[in-house]
Amino acid sequence: MGWEMGTGMGNGYALNAETLIKTCEQLIRNGQPREAARRLSLLNTQDLPRPARAPLAALCRRSGLNRLGLKLLNPVVQVASRNYLGPARPQELAEYAALLERKGAVKEALFILNDIDAAQVPAVYFHRASCYTALWEPGRAAEALQAFLLCPLEPYALFMGRVHLAQALVTLEDFENAMPLIMRNIAEAVEQGYNRLLVSCYHLKAQVHVMRGEFKEARVELDRALKVARSGAGDALDELIGRKWRAVMSAREQNCVQPLRLFREEALRFGHWESVREADLYSLKVKFERSRLDHLLFGTPFEAYREHVRRELKHGPSCGQSVFGSTSGPQIDVFAGSYSAGVRAPTRKVRQLISILLRDFYRPFGVGGMFGGLFPEECFNIVSSPHRVHQVVYRARAWLAANGIPAEIREHEGKFSLRLTGECGFVVPYETKPLSKSLSLLADLHRHFGVQAEFTAAQARRQLGLALTSFNRLLNELLAQKHVFKVGGGTYTRYLLAVPQAASRAA
Repeated sequence: MGWEMGTGMGNGYALNAETLIKTCEQLIRNGQPREAARRLSLLNTQDLPRPARAPLAALCRRSGLNRLGLKLLNPVVQVASRNYLGPARPQELAEYAALLERKGAVKEALFILNDIDAAQVPAVYFHRASCYTALWEPGRAAEALQAFLLCPLEPYALFMGRVHLAQALVTLEDFENAMPLIMRNIAEAVEQGYNRLLVSCYHLKAQVHVMRGEFKEARVELDRALKVARSGAGDALDELIGRKWRAVMSAREQNCVQPLRLFREEALRFGHWESVREADLYSLKVKFERSRLDHLLFGTPFEAYREHVRRELKHGPSCGQSVFGSTSGPQIDVFAGSYSAGVRAPTRKVRQLISILLRDFYRPFGVGGMFGGLFPEECFNIVSSPHRVHQVVYRARAWLAANGIPAEIREHEGKFSLRLTGECGFVVPYETKPLSKSLSLLADLHRHFGVQAEFTAAQARRQLGLALTSFNRLLNELLAQKHVFKVGGGTYTRYLLAVPQAASRAA
């Protein structure tokens, strides 16, 4: 590439960026993301040339250094950055959105991706699929991946797309189309030495066998995955996933939930929350327990997953609300604004924070998702947004302590969760839709268009995916409330958003 960058190693050594990118790319493909992360973490981001930022940010994402990846792209995305490098290019925006998804800001990531011409940047399809997967919408993920695979791609990107498509098809239980794709992916992974993804392919094949009740065949694939993983291509998570499917089979063969209970405890210690959620679902298939089903349904924010659970178990929630915790001790309902005697009502932001944390009993929330829930009309900024989230967390912790509520907000590796330390309960409704659909639309408009740009009704409907009748009704409500202003008339009609109070205070 014709330029070099310091690694910050303190010995004056400099690596050619192109060499570093190629080296880390090969390390990741060979199943050594930790070594790639170690090398990337030595980067000095201050004076890094712009052409290196997007490819290095992508490598950061793939090796788990999401914060570093966002810092690399901050100067091209955030106009207010002190070292702003100019308007972001489509490829840079696409990678920035992919990193936002990893930090939990999935909705903002989708807004950014929907504004990029996917024909110009095919990776947009792939990143959209990742967002839909995070929202547990495998059907939409499969559609995005199928579009991705129709684009002109490099061989490895094509392979990655097929692996993710196979995963989406397995989630949809479309085994007829998934299995040939998995077999093709295994053959290519073996031929090309893509050992890290080979482990995933074997696990997918084993999953299909498990779901078909073909346990002997499943164990063969799990043994193959374990062999590759232990050869140096896998990690502890790969082995955990293998043990999950072994526990599912043992529980079904023995008609006993104990293997899944033991696995659940292991997944909890490991911190792999989706495996904990799945352990509950598969336990319910072996032995139905009303309390466990309510915990699963009320503690899962994805309606598509809830529908999957209801369909699989032929049962729904026992009532319209549940209690996270116990019915003894203080009872808190931040959704309805109801509190036990002696508990003072929290501020609006603290109430918002607690309600966000109560949406998922399993998975902690990343700082991006927390910020999006607390400040829905603003965009995430890796420099300032985490601090603002921490400020609200500090106030929420103070409120819990001042009111003697035996609960705490834990943070681990930048993710937050609400955990009980004694007898108390938080009331959680089954439906937690926004109180006002028009204000929810307003938040989406602010996130996408900001307060400077004019937009047409057609542009807004296309970006937000709303039907004409619904959009017009909500838009008229916002016009009446003076949250939106109309400019011009007829075919020249444009709309402009009012400056939100939160944004004016922040300024």
